[in-house]
Amino acid sequence: MKDNAWKNKSFILRLDGISVKITILFALSLAGSLIFLNRWVVTDLGFHSFGRVWQYYVSYFDYGFVRRAFFGTVLDVTGLNKAISNPYFFSYALYSIKIIILSLIVFIYVIKNKVFTNVYGYIVVFFSPAFILQAGYLTGNQDLELTIILAIVFLYVRSWSVLLFLSIVGLLIHELYIFSFPAALLSVYIKRNKGFDIVSREVVSSIVICLIVLAVLMLTAFAGVNVPKEEFEATMAQKMGVAAYNHSLWSGYFEVFSSVDSNLNTGVNALLQIPEKIKYTIIPILYALLWALSNSYYSQVDLWKKTLILLALILPISAIFVASDFYRWVGMSANLSILYAISYSSIKEAFIPKKVFVVLFLFSFVAPFGSANLERPFPAHQLIIEKAFNH
Repeated sequence: MKDNAWKNKSFILRLDGISVKITILFALSLAGSLIFLNRWVVTDLGFHSFGRVWQYYVSYFDYGFVRRAFFGTVLDVTGLNKAISNPYFFSYALYSIKIIILSLIVFIYVIKNKVFTNVYGYIVVFFSPAFILQAGYLTGNQDLELTIILAIVFLYVRSWSVLLFLSIVGLLIHELYIFSFPAALLSVYIKRNKGFDIVSREVVSSIVICLIVLAVLMLTAFAGVNVPKEEFEATMAQKMGVAAYNHSLWSGYFEVFSSVDSNLNTGVNALLQIPEKIKYTIIPILYALLWALSNSYYSQVDLWKKTLILLALILPISAIFVASDFYRWVGMSANLSILYAISYSSIKEAFIPKKVFVVLFLFSFVAPFGSANLERPFPAHQLIIEKAFNH
């Protein structure tokens, strides 16, 4: 009896020790992300380093339904985007809250479920050069909103109806959510069935949801109203105040109204630059592929299912064909793999070995990954070096 009591006590102490480590990693990751967000303190751009803020001010109530305006409409209806008059102050405050929300979603899940058997599993989640740390750098877009939705889906959602609802919201926020949808669908399927067995009724439900999501995608991409650029920018300038006319993409007109052809041209031009910039892009690409391959290889399923998992996890990288911010899509692919690893580990116990986590941890030393500029894959490190040599 004493031996059993001592074993139980040791087990509790071990869990408490892991909990403390997870909490420390969470706090450091959150602090790091917020530091990257507030880079305006040391950059020459100042507050303008946030980038585009139009997404917080565009609204359906200005002209009618337009793509990528859902989140701005919510802020407009609630009046939140009027709570702080300076649009940059508001954007930094709101973005800080979003980083905290994402961090808490992940932290609460992993500290409750203890999904990994070694601390390296938690290190590669919280110190990933993508995910929470990269979120602090990827301002000026709506990726963080999508990542929050995906984290909720991967970690908490088992209902098809909830998946459908969140996916529709994701598409209304940004139609490129579609590149992450297959992995989200797969995660819910696996959670519902405690694995990847083929269950007829579940397959039928998956197909129905896919058809509805595709219909919403078509609606989002092609059913919006057309507004003259001058009229649109006049409205946005009135709403955005000092953030108006600061750069060529300030109003969001191109993002909201650009055609599929123009997006393809932009994406293909960016894609053609990648081979000649391979010395910059190789490390982020290897990171995303290593995560996806590890998840696929170690998942306890047949070969064709491993292949399906791999394709779903790397699919966001193909968004480069219609959008040019390469490191965003590499980061999103890595984020899906991280969320998949957490979710699948809670079902099948820790399935990725420690040695893989150790290798993935090495990439954390170049965190965070960048955004659009192919020659700035590691913006924080490059900024520090530039500041050091300039002085």
